[in-house]
Amino acid sequence: MSTTLFKETKTIVLKTNNSCDLKCTYCYDESNNSKPFRTLDLDNVYSTLKQLVDYSKKNRISNLNLIWHGGEPLLMGIDYYSKIVNMQKDFNFDFSNLIQTNATHLNLEWVDFFRKNNFKIGVSFDGSVTANNIHRQKTDIVIKNIELLNQYSIYPSLICVISDLNFLHYNEMFDFLKTIKTEYTDLIPCYENNGRYSLSNSNYKIFMKSMFDLWWNSDRKLNIRFFHNIVDKMQCKVAFSDFITCSLTGRCGEIISINSDQKVYFCDCLPKETRYQIGLLSQGFDNIGENSNYNALKLSNDFTHKDCLECNFLNICGKGCLTRRQSKNYDLNKDYYCEGRQFLFKHIQTILGITEIKNKVIGTPAFTRGPQPIQNKLSIN
Repeated sequence: MSTTLFKETKTIVLKTNNSCDLKCTYCYDESNNSKPFRTLDLDNVYSTLKQLVDYSKKNRISNLNLIWHGGEPLLMGIDYYSKIVNMQKDFNFDFSNLIQTNATHLNLEWVDFFRKNNFKIGVSFDGSVTANNIHRQKTDIVIKNIELLNQYSIYPSLICVISDLNFLHYNEMFDFLKTIKTEYTDLIPCYENNGRYSLSNSNYKIFMKSMFDLWWNSDRKLNIRFFHNIVDKMQCKVAFSDFITCSLTGRCGEIISINSDQKVYFCDCLPKETRYQIGLLSQGFDNIGENSNYNALKLSNDFTHKDCLECNFLNICGKGCLTRRQSKNYDLNKDYYCEGRQFLFKHIQTILGITEIKNKVIGTPAFTRGPQPIQNKLSIN
């Protein structure tokens, strides 16, 4: 019996193109700048939306969160997204649009478009001027454009990548993040894509503990999603339907990714390799649940390492990220950051004064590299 895709998350990642105007040193697809420019053209967008709507109605899914990703999605231009919004109106279906950008192309025209069409925004920025400059470019432009969004009451989510080169800048990161208004901030360890920058477990411990202590001892108005999720789970405040960062759920494969070449992947965080491809858009969504790769990856995700079964924090951790549970020879293992995560969980447990971890509710996964999914559209005046 095939699985109903994205039934709980109602979220799909659409890769609008394979190119970016930045050359971030740790990019998970840093080779994309040498590839021919490829886009998810509007004809394919229409057929994708039609398939999504038909499949959703058939499976009693009433609304969808679409995360427009890249490459850099703003390179497609406002006209591209204006036509997509008009397409969506023709389907008479409830879409929520979210876009993940490097923010270098934002301007008043984009801001006006986002406000009028209820788009949620995610921005890639590594927490502070110094930290961002280590791996990324155009820091001053990005900061100016985050402030522009704030000026018009748009509060983006932020993705901050933490590497072995920027992890010691936690004080500056925290101080800077408090100066801007965001929906939430995600702290993503740089892993495996480029061994020169991958965050080690020892440095993961230093950064995460230091950042948590700064956050915990503050007014906590800065929403660092990973910390909020852990605290809520330990205090049994998480319901199954609550969106939490996907690496704490162990439910990989519930937010599929559609590439600009129309290949469908189990998760956008996994490498774009054949074994992670679960179908082609032309084959339709009904067939993906019966795809051999899809079922193999679901089994891989369901696998629990014997050490995890004996761990007091399994209900909090959710086994971690499937990408980080795969070794280079594709053997299943514990999350690469198991040691660091255990250390952080123990520290938070001590801070909270909790003697026994009881929570067995894992929550609904929210995509790590994009804005927070939403069930209902926001009204912006």
